[in-house]
Amino acid sequence: SLNPGLIIGKAKFDEFQYPDLRAKRTAMQAPEPLWRGRGLGGSSTINGILAIRALPEDHDLWGAPGWAWDDLLPCYRRLETDHDYGADPWHGATGPLPIRRVAQSRWGAVDRALAEAALAQHYGWCDDHNAPDGTGVSPYAFNGDPRTDQRVTTNDAYLEPARSRPNLTILGDALVDRIRVVHQVAVGVRVRIDGVWTEVSGGEVVLSAGAVHTPAILLRSGIGPAGTIADLPVGQHLQDHPVCFSVIPLREDARPISPFDRHTNVCVRYSSHMGGAGRNDMMIVAMNTAPVAPVGLIGVWVGQCFSEGTLRLASLDPDVDPIIDENMLSDPRDLDRMRDGIRRMISLTGSTTVDAISSGPTIDRFGGLPPTSDSSDAEIDAWALRAAGDAQHICGTVRMGADDDPSGVVDPQCRVRGIRGLRVVDASIFPTVPRANTHLMVLAVAERASDLFRGQS
Repeated sequence: SLNPGLIIGKAKFDEFQYPDLRAKRTAMQAPEPLWRGRGLGGSSTINGILAIRALPEDHDLWGAPGWAWDDLLPCYRRLETDHDYGADPWHGATGPLPIRRVAQSRWGAVDRALAEAALAQHYGWCDDHNAPDGTGVSPYAFNGDPRTDQRVTTNDAYLEPARSRPNLTILGDALVDRIRVVHQVAVGVRVRIDGVWTEVSGGEVVLSAGAVHTPAILLRSGIGPAGTIADLPVGQHLQDHPVCFSVIPLREDARPISPFDRHTNVCVRYSSHMGGAGRNDMMIVAMNTAPVAPVGLIGVWVGQCFSEGTLRLASLDPDVDPIIDENMLSDPRDLDRMRDGIRRMISLTGSTTVDAISSGPTIDRFGGLPPTSDSSDAEIDAWALRAAGDAQHICGTVRMGADDDPSGVVDPQCRVRGIRGLRVVDASIFPTVPRANTHLMVLAVAERASDLFRGQS
């Protein structure tokens, strides 16, 4: 399905994610479930398949040679077939991932209400949020097949067409425990395949288990803070986007007609001009339905984050999920901008366009009342720390750094420092969370890594 709601919350969901994985979002919250895709295609099997690029500045801030925007733009172009803007010089028309936008005539009621309210409040219109200077109210691009109206996962786009290659073996039901390291050289992995533990050898190991399980594998391997193999800051510098939602009870005529109607089609990128953040550091999103309830949502999230969290092992047992403390909104700059964003959200949800689709007052995710325009800063801060969720954009746990960066775990060639024959390619190597959903950035980074592995500049 193009929507995550048809699997999230259903019994089948446990097959495609980690049912016991938990994360603590803020210091004021207890750990709650953290959604991460499990299986070929990773989180692209269960996510919102939103195809919004990181900003050029997000890449330039990496500070690592070979990873600036000019290096990554060809990768973004190469990975996509943009069915709306493929002819533009910053887009692609021949890549494996189809990207499209839903026509405004097919938008949901919450999409239209947010867009009209934001335009009335002078956020401005932008046809293509993936243009290098895109900002304002935009149709939300996503990676779906326009012929079949189905999602296209990374497995669909990249792995399925390669299955017949003689140099490729795919092993399902395989749980990696640790990297085998001999004399500081990675020689393979210890893995349980169909319930049997074995060792698989290789000339080079490329670890792509995602921003949660890649660091867990490294930590179990003795690669991490005070590690027996390598002392590196694995599991540190974790980032994600904190998001606060207002829940909108919808009138009957404002609810989606079918569960296949797209759950979100519009976003609003804007610049807060606060706390030293750069442009487009914030985003407001609409959702025409929640994953587990027939209500609408309007939410605000901090795109450029300064807060950092941690990931550590709960056990050396690979069946036990790690302990995650996202530590969101701990940096005052993030909390200040979230407060400002919540006030903007209150203004938008109080608009006549939102009122016209509502069957009652907005509530928060606990069923209580969210802040109002009369709420004090302290009241809004307390609500944000209690109500914030994450956007499922976790990254930074095995961050890349320039050669002189002590916070780096991998170098600009994606090589784990101090270990020969071991590289990492996934969202864990992002030095900072981008000002966008992370899916396209993961693919662009993988495309760039493939160039580097083949010795191409």
